[in-house]
Amino acid sequence: MEEPVSRLALDSDINEFYDSHKEEIETKLTNLSEKLEIDKEELLGFPVDTSSTEYKKATSIMAYNGAMREIYNEIENDTFEIPPVSEEMENKILKLTNFENTTKFEME
Repeated sequence: MEEPVSRLALDSDINEFYDSHKEEIETKLTNLSEKLEIDKEELLGFPVDTSSTEYKKATSIMAYNGAMREIYNEIENDTFEIPPVSEEMENKILKLTNFENTTKFEME
């Protein structure tokens, strides 16, 4: 049975996402594993193979859910704080805003 192209694209996105956030994902997974006092294999329900797409997908979802749960709890407890924006990011936002305003003005 052939997999649809969209499925292959999804796998590629999962691999890219995992690879670019590997340290954060693995840290979250390790912390959860230690907190629950179970090993990663038991937590995942299958053997740990960091090169498999299944592993990357499962750990990415677990890390994402954990991060969202933390944010939700912080909001509920009124302890959530938006981190400060770096000067570099602030400059990018200003440039984009100026570009949008210029483009909008030219269109009118």
